[in-house]
Amino acid sequence: MTSFKHLFGELFKIKSKKLLHFSISQLVMAVILAGLITFKAVTVATVANPLFNIFRSFLANLARTITWTGLFIVLISLVLIAYDTEKINRSQTWRLIPIDNNTIYLSNLVSSLIAIVILVLLEFFGAIAPMLLHEALTGQGVLVSEFFSDMGKIGFLKWLQIIVALFLLLLAIFLIISFLNFSSYTIVDFLPHFSGKLTLMVVRLVIILLICWLGVTGANTFWPVLKLPAELITVGAVNLNLLSSIGILAILDLFTGMLDIFLMNNTFETEPNK
Repeated sequence: MTSFKHLFGELFKIKSKKLLHFSISQLVMAVILAGLITFKAVTVATVANPLFNIFRSFLANLARTITWTGLFIVLISLVLIAYDTEKINRSQTWRLIPIDNNTIYLSNLVSSLIAIVILVLLEFFGAIAPMLLHEALTGQGVLVSEFFSDMGKIGFLKWLQIIVALFLLLLAIFLIISFLNFSSYTIVDFLPHFSGKLTLMVVRLVIILLICWLGVTGANTFWPVLKLPAELITVGAVNLNLLSSIGILAILDLFTGMLDIFLMNNTFETEPNK
C-alpha cells in the first residue's frame, strides 16, 4: 500500500502539473474573451453606474466563456492524459522501480482518473463562481438557484447513478486505450520482420476496426452506454434508467482491465528511454 501511495503521488504530480498549466491558460483566455465581449456590447455613455454594469456583464460573460472553453479543455486534457498514461505503461524507466507491474499499472490508471475528475470539478466550480458573484451583486439572477433546484429534483440516488455511470465510462475509455496499446505492441513483437511505425499503425487500425465491428454487432447491448452522454443533455437525468448502463460498463471495465493486466504481465514488452 505504501508503494502504491508513493507511486500514485509521483504520477499524479506529473499529470496534475500539466492540467494546472491548461487551467491557467484557459482562465486567461476566458478573461480576455469575456472582456472583449463585454466592452463590445456595453455603451458606457448610455448606462447608469457604468462601472458596475460593465463588471456585472463581465461576470456573466466570464461564466459563459469558462463553460464553453472548459468543454474543450476537458476533451484535450483527456487525450493528453491518456497519451501520458500509455507512455508510462510502455516505459522501461518506470519498470526499474522495485514494484510489481500490477501496482505500476493501477497507480498509473488511478492517477489519470483522479486528475481528470479533479479537472472536471474545477471547471464546474470555475463556471459557477462568477454566476454566484453576479447574482449576489444584482439580486436578480436566478440561473444558479434554478440549476441547484433542478439538481435537488433529480434526487440523491439518481445523482449517484449518474456519477457512477460517468466514472465507469471514463474508466472504460482509459482501459480500451490501454488494450489498444498493449495488444498492438504485442502483435508487432511477434512480427519482427515487419516491425516499425507503419506496421504499428496498420495493426492499430485493424484492432480499432475490430472493436468498431464488435460494437456494431453488439449494438443492442452497448447502445445504452453509447448514447448515455447525449441523453444526459437532451432527455434529462430524471427520465433515464441508468442501471443497465452501469451493469454493462462494470462488466466491460472488469473484462478489459483483466485483459490489460494479462497483456502487461505476460506478452507486452516495454521500450527504453520513455
